[in-house]
Amino acid sequence: NEDVPLPELLSSLTGHGGDLNDDKALKSVDTLNYEASVDTLDDKGSVDTRKDHGSVDSLMDKVSVYWTRLVQRPKCVDRLEVSLGSEVQVLLVDPADDSLYDQKVMVRTKVCETETLTVKMLNRRGGFDTFISHPSGSLTVVRAKPDENYEYNATLEGIATNSSLFINSDFNLLIDQKDNKTVLSWNKHLFIKDQLNQCLTSARLIDEKGNVTRLDISKESVAIERDTCIMKTVKVKYKYKRKTFMKRSILIPPDQGCLKEVVGRSPNVNR
Repeated sequence: NEDVPLPELLSSLTGHGGDLNDDKALKSVDTLNYEASVDTLDDKGSVDTRKDHGSVDSLMDKVSVYWTRLVQRPKCVDRLEVSLGSEVQVLLVDPADDSLYDQKVMVRTKVCETETLTVKMLNRRGGFDTFISHPSGSLTVVRAKPDENYEYNATLEGIATNSSLFINSDFNLLIDQKDNKTVLSWNKHLFIKDQLNQCLTSARLIDEKGNVTRLDISKESVAIERDTCIMKTVKVKYKYKRKTFMKRSILIPPDQGCLKEVVGRSPNVNR
């Protein structure tokens, strides 16, 4: 497999905390990192497909969450919770004491969809209020420190939110002539990685009159009709589920036979 990185889906990383927090860590773009497939952690950048609730195939991958970069003293974290949306995927007690999780944890994400990742950490400071009496009769109260809770949020952008993370920057619609047919190449090298083709679930071809043709997403091109002597524009709408993530248009030139006929004809000028 080619070592082609998956799109960088981290758009924001914000958080709040107490005196254990290291603000500089919030600026680290490596805090979230797509680096492994669902099945093998050694195959960098690979992806895997799983059935999503028994319906449409969803492109899944694992994200490395470097939680230790979000706090200054990871050993003080007593409870770590990582969730995507409303689903809690990681729940650990004293994660820094486990060699499997003392640097990072892995969560599963749907690559094509926009998801909110939340990292919560709890520092149980414990203790209780203490009253100290002095011979002078004065009383000193030592208050217990409250527990500290931290929460950090990141947005993993899907194709409908930011298609530029998925689409080849040099992708364009192309027109070709094959076997006396005009062929529109609309789905060739569309994505930066072949596995991301699953982020395209439907497409429509629309002509200037508003006529809509459903395109076969398993094909890269489609034969279209060319007007004899009229240049026209066609548009392709690309969708993930019900959301349009891209529109592209192209001019279809008139038939070459018509051009030859026009060139060879003497101009008829009415004065």
